[in-house]
Amino acid sequence: MKRDETMNRNVRELFVKQFYDHGLLDKDDLNLPDKEFTKKFLHVLKNEPWAIVVDHRDDIAEQADRFLASRQHKYATLFYAMFFEHSLNNIISKQCIKLKIDEKTNIEIIRCTDIHAK
Repeated sequence: MKRDETMNRNVRELFVKQFYDHGLLDKDDLNLPDKEFTKKFLHVLKNEPWAIVVDHRDDIAEQADRFLASRQHKYATLFYAMFFEHSLNNIISKQCIKLKIDEKTNIEIIRCTDIHAK
């Protein structure tokens, strides 16, 4: 039973963080009493557009670290650059969502903007 409680708490925290990052919850919401917060959270969950996005940056950074440790500097550089670009894309995407820019335009901005412009 404890594992289920831990998983429920972790999943809820992930959703709350994502909803906050995307502007679906704000600081005032996070300070609501539990009952009111749960009501707001469930409203967002049921009524607002949201999607689960898998963030691979930790895996990319770990791979870069492995290449660096094995002295494969070109591959390490490539993976660190990939990590950096994914991080910038994440920032751009979150801002587009907060500004209510549609997903198609969000993707277009990320795809059409080169690394120097980012």
